[in-house]
This record gives sequence, structure tokens and C-alpha cells, in this order.
Amino acid sequence: MNQCKVILVFLLSICIVYFFDVLSGLSVSAAQSDVIRFLYPVITCTFVIAIQRFVNYKSLVSYALIFSISITSFLGITKTLTGAYAGSTNALFFGLSFYSASLAYKSFNNRLCWQDVFIVANPLLLFTGPIATTFQNITTTRIYRRFTIYFPFLVTGVFFYKIIACPLAMFLPLIALTNSIGAVTFACIFELFVYFNFAGLSLIMYALFGFFGIRIPLNFRQPFSSRNLIEFWRGWHVSLSSVFKQMFYTPVSKRFNGHLAIFAVFISSVVWHGVTANFFIWGIFHAVCFILTKALLKRGGIHLATILMLFAIVIDRMVFADI
Repeated sequence: MNQCKVILVFLLSICIVYFFDVLSGLSVSAAQSDVIRFLYPVITCTFVIAIQRFVNYKSLVSYALIFSISITSFLGITKTLTGAYAGSTNALFFGLSFYSASLAYKSFNNRLCWQDVFIVANPLLLFTGPIATTFQNITTTRIYRRFTIYFPFLVTGVFFYKIIACPLAMFLPLIALTNSIGAVTFACIFELFVYFNFAGLSLIMYALFGFFGIRIPLNFRQPFSSRNLIEFWRGWHVSLSSVFKQMFYTPVSKRFNGHLAIFAVFISSVVWHGVTANFFIWGIFHAVCFILTKALLKRGGIHLATILMLFAIVIDRMVFADI
């Protein structure tokens, strides 16, 4: 891809964030401070790419990068991930969760180059992803054609985020309920909130980059239309799934077996999201449910697999919400 276009898209993204900061009521000085912190990922990514060029064991670099957010989470420098970037009071770590995963993926596939600095450190990708597993130039050059293709994604994203997710946020205090009915109700609401918040923002980013003439991963593919847990995870946070599939599932399944590979993927996902006991419970629980789903489908238990998926999603959010 043309490097000038990559840098131009990076600068446009900064302008968009600055515009929305001011529009949302931030003072000009606060918005400018917000823009300045975008320089830290650029500096960090430049340093990582420079170092990576002199290291022979690039796979080790890849795994060190993917788990760098785990170290900062364990040390309390960054917060756990629940659908956005891992927040931190230290501006140096802004966006670390997403750009480290993008760098790890590209390094693992031997595709890391200098222009990736302005791809993986793009501020619009650092808030909610997706991870930059793809960042391709769109062959349709006419802006009108791109607008007609991507505008529906923008409308859907805004609807998901503003009309559904934001009102659902008022129900999040239900987490304080301790009875079983209240806990299940909260889990269902929280699942919907996470999806519509995360997917809504991801669709907005997908549309904006489409307007720029860039194709990024479509991060959600209707997970709630799934018939089982396997289909559900194929449609949830697609870019992150691609990273873990290539870096963990494929190597482990080739060397050992598929069941161990599934555990490797979910435990790695746990560690990436945040080093907490609840996340480990979440990962082991979903790995077991995933394996049970495969067994049920092999025996023709399609309806049982659907029931297991619904059960797993509700229990999943009960654990996830108590991080």
C-alpha cells in the first residue's frame, strides 16, 4: 500500500478524534492533550519494529508482544479489557492492547514493515479495534461508490452504539443484585450491552476506513444468529480470533491435539484480556463448553448444542462482569 496514503489516513484519524473530543464538550487544551498521547504508540511501534529487525527469533518477539499487555495488567499499570482498549492512567500505555496484538500478528507472519507504524498506531483502531490483521487498499476509487457501500455500516454502528448500547448502560448497576433471577437478568443485559457497544463502535470504524478507501476487518459477523458456540466464536471479535488461531491454535494442534489447542487459545485469550482469577475461570469454562459442543455436533445433538451455547453465554457474562 502507498505509504503516503497510510500516513494521510493516520492524520485524518487524529483530526476525527480531535473533532469529536471538542464536539463532546472537552476544552481545546484537553483535546490537544488527547491528540498528543497518540504519539506514544507511534514511538513505541517504531522502537519495536527497529528492534525486531535485529532479532533472529521473531516468533519469540511475537509472543512477547502479545503478552506485553498481560504483564502491565498483572502489575496494575493497565486495566482489564471488557470491549475497549485497556485503560491506564499512564499515557505511555495508551492503546497497548490493540497495537501490541497487531504487531505480534504481523511479526509472527513475517509481514512487519516500517509503514505498519502508522497502521497499527492509528488512533481509530486503538479505541475498540479491530486488530490490524488486514489493512488493504480498496480498488473502488470513486468516493460516491465507497459511500454507498459503507454508509449503511455507519448507520448500523451508530444505531447499535447510541440507540441500544448507551440506554442499556443505565441497567449496569443491576450487578449489585445477589439473587439468581437478578444475576441472570443482569448477565443478559450485560451481554447485549457489550455486544452493541463493541460491535457498534467497530462498525463505525469499519465505515470510516471504508470512506478513506481502506478495508479493515469486519470485527463482528452476527454472533447472535449462531446455532452453537463454535459459530458464535467465529462471529465474535473476528480479528482477535484470527490472531489466536494462527499464533496458538494452529501450532499446538499440529504438535499435540485439537482439544489442547482449544485450551491454549482460550487461556491465551484470558491472559491477553487481563490476569485475574475470574478471567481464568471464564477461559476454562468456555474451552470445556467448546469441546462439549464439538462432541454434541458429532453425535447430531444440534439442539443440545444450541441450549449449551445459551447457557454458556449467560454464565460467561456473570463471570466476566465480576472482573
